[in-house]
Amino acid sequence: MKQIVQIALSALVLVSAFITSGYAQSTGEKTSRVQLGFFPPISTNGGNAGAYTNTVSFSTLVGLSGNVRAFTFAGLANIVRNDAHGIQWAGLYNYIGNEGSGASLAGVANISKTHYRGVQLSGILNMGNEVVGAQITGVVNLAKKVSGVQFAALVNIADESDYPIGLLNLIKKGEYTLGIQYDEVGTTAITLRTGSRFTYGIIGLGYNYRAHEKTLATIAGLGVHLNCFPWLRINNEVTVQNIGFSKNSTFKVGYALLPSIRLGQHWDLWGGLSLNYLRSGHGGDGRLLSSRPIWERQSPSLRQQLYVGYQAGIQYTF
Repeated sequence: MKQIVQIALSALVLVSAFITSGYAQSTGEKTSRVQLGFFPPISTNGGNAGAYTNTVSFSTLVGLSGNVRAFTFAGLANIVRNDAHGIQWAGLYNYIGNEGSGASLAGVANISKTHYRGVQLSGILNMGNEVVGAQITGVVNLAKKVSGVQFAALVNIADESDYPIGLLNLIKKGEYTLGIQYDEVGTTAITLRTGSRFTYGIIGLGYNYRAHEKTLATIAGLGVHLNCFPWLRINNEVTVQNIGFSKNSTFKVGYALLPSIRLGQHWDLWGGLSLNYLRSGHGGDGRLLSSRPIWERQSPSLRQQLYVGYQAGIQYTF
């Protein structure tokens, strides 16, 4: 094993001698066509890896560069002290100390300290100061200004964001509405809608009085505003509603087309039709089922319906 390591290190030294022959001589700038390594300082750029501008960088565990022009890959983390362009790809974490562009792909987190133009795609967290393009993650996006799309399964946070898409969008210059709504299955819910003038997220908690065992209901969804006039919007919403908390709870998912009329400066009155799929266990709670379904399937343990319903509500915009 020791001999293998020695051979590998010797190979890196030889490759380094070849690659670094491309360094800029006139200005003294340290540049490298390709950096290969395991982790700092075990790489073809040695202990000064953070001072090099690399065209391409490949690191088994952790990669360190001053700048990257085209592509950088690391099994765990890429650390670029200044600018990174092209593709940044890491198993866990990409860090860019200044500006970046292209596509930043990481299993856990992408962080760009200043501006990023392109796509940040991660499993948990994306961070950027000013982002032009898209932030896509499974949990949280964080930025000051996003000219483009923020998509997160849970939370988007920004001072300004054109198109935040997530259940909760904490946008400083965005829209926040608190309302109450009612639908065809008998659920009355208090809802919070957060987002921008164009897209928003929906979370709600309510009570269903028609269920066999009167129970709580939870609502989550996404929406898109079509801004027609200052006093009129057409809201398009896709929501999921769960009625009850047992294994036999009723589940409903639907799309609603909801004209909304502005009443004064803060209030909105809205309502419209919806197309819904409802699933209920143990033959279905008959009190929640539609009497005129478009499609229906039932068995001793499960009942499913596709039907047209409705929603209506009033909300206050902060």
